[in-house]
Amino acid sequence: MLRGAARARLGDAADAANDLRDALAYSISARDVALEGEVHFYDGLMAFGLNDLGRARASCDRGLACATQPRADHVATGVVIPLAHVVSRTQELLGVIDSAEGRYRSFLTYACSALETLDRSGIHDAYIEAFALRNLATLARDFDIEAQARTLATRTADLRWTADIAHVEFTTVEALAWWSALNGESVS
Repeated sequence: MLRGAARARLGDAADAANDLRDALAYSISARDVALEGEVHFYDGLMAFGLNDLGRARASCDRGLACATQPRADHVATGVVIPLAHVVSRTQELLGVIDSAEGRYRSFLTYACSALETLDRSGIHDAYIEAFALRNLATLARDFDIEAQARTLATRTADLRWTADIAHVEFTTVEALAWWSALNGESVS
């Protein structure tokens, strides 16, 4: 699966698709719904990168379906990745797909759902949370969504930002600062 994701990032779509197909077969035989959902997520991410939004959405839908309605003999082992992380990242990608298609309110719903999924699980991941916060901050700025902006400011201040997501922190804080300025508030 990781080789497929790497090949997709390098633009080798054909070999990436083969690697992801092999990973999907393995995940199904391993009966691990989190792993299967992760493979569908990466397939959706690759399709999004190729601007095949229909395939990207279908892959994400398959990933969420296997994660939320697993076959009776399949479990979420958490060995590879926690199921909540798979679901949260897939929800975030579905929101990004909707954004690319101009459905920004749906993007907002998916981004909120991604954070709620993490919150319910109790298994936080700064990387996943950072990107969801950044996307929500941009939406709050552009659509003047006051309730989300105020909640986001608190969450953004509380998140343990790391060097590898510093660029995301900057764009998140910048969007929230713009929201504050557009609403006549001083930025501190």
